[in-house]
Amino acid sequence: MSLPVLIDEQRPNDGPQGIGGWLVLIVIGYIFTILSTALMLFEIYNLYINGTVAAVTEKKGDYYNPELFLLINFEMVINILIFLFIVIILIFLFRKKRLYPKLAISLIVGNNIIVGLDHLFCNLIALETTGVEFAQYVVRLIAGIINSQVLLKVIVGYFYT
Repeated sequence: MSLPVLIDEQRPNDGPQGIGGWLVLIVIGYIFTILSTALMLFEIYNLYINGTVAAVTEKKGDYYNPELFLLINFEMVINILIFLFIVIILIFLFRKKRLYPKLAISLIVGNNIIVGLDHLFCNLIALETTGVEFAQYVVRLIAGIINSQVLLKVIVGYFYT
């Protein structure tokens, strides 16, 4: 009498099987980023509603500051683009597309550049209006750049391993 032989059929791994491990933390980060970006857009929208934008664009007003108006519009446009790009990235992630890591890295690199420009622009406006010493400004700028570069290298390294 012979025992039946059970053959365990295994299919080759065709690609990603699910979202788990560290990817869960990345998804949580994307969700928090979407929520914080939506909150920021709401706050910028309130600047238009409550008259702040009108006050900084009125040439004869006490609060006239054309650079601040440019900063508000820059923040609004960038936040809209980041919001939409993260939604697209999440779609690619959940559909397990091979383009996802490249999109995620481009978000990190682009966000790094945008945050640097935003930081520079905000501090230049602050230098004009508050008289902060230039040395303090340079130290803060360099610290911000180093911090974002370290984060960039860690996350990009994770996607390439």
